[in-house]
Order: sequence, then C-alpha cells, then structure tokens
Amino acid sequence: MKKILVSFALLLCVSYSALADNDRPVSVDALPREIKDFVSTHFEGKTISYATREWNSHEIYLEGGIKIEFEGYQWDEIGGYNLPDNILKLLWRVAKEAKKYKWLLLFGALCTGKVWI
Repeated sequence: MKKILVSFALLLCVSYSALADNDRPVSVDALPREIKDFVSTHFEGKTISYATREWNSHEIYLEGGIKIEFEGYQWDEIGGYNLPDNILKLLWRVAKEAKKYKWLLLFGALCTGKVWI
C-alpha cells in the first residue's frame, strides 16, 4: 500500500511539473486584437519581437527588452528598461489605486528621475 501511495504521489508531481511551463511560441498575427491594440497604443513605434502563449495568458517581448504579461486580454505585468512615460504614468496610477505606490515612487525615481503624483 505504501508503494502505491508513493508511486501515485511521484506520478502526480511529475505530471504537474510537465504542465507547469507550457509556453508555446505564437506568431504576431495570431495574437488577440486587444493585445495588439494595447501594444500599438501604449508602445508606439515598438514592434513585437517574440510572443508566447500558455493557457489563457500571453507573454509579449518588444524590441528594446520590454516584456508584457497578459492574463486574458488584460495586462498583468510590464517590465523592462526605458519604458515610455505613458506606461510609467499608468503603472503609477494603478499602484496608487492599490495603495502600493511607495515602491513605485522609488522605482520611478531611480530609473528615470521622473515621479508623477
């Protein structure tokens, strides 16, 4: 009985780890319209260099080292260097509404020297 339980637990762990990182490359043409609209609106002049999809989420990599993660059609995380001012303002507004703006204030001051209140 003990061997069966250990075998089942091992099988469960292996199957879970196989599903944990299931990112698949996606062509830019296959991305949802909402994601392409977000990128063209907020990152004018930047092109999508690489995109992946995992279940209901997408990771978009723009030229210049910018990474955007989407859950469904809504952005979840934005990271990278040399982010446009409108994105920094958007991040500031979202963090301020969530009452988590102290770290963003420090981040903005260190990275750009610009802080929006």
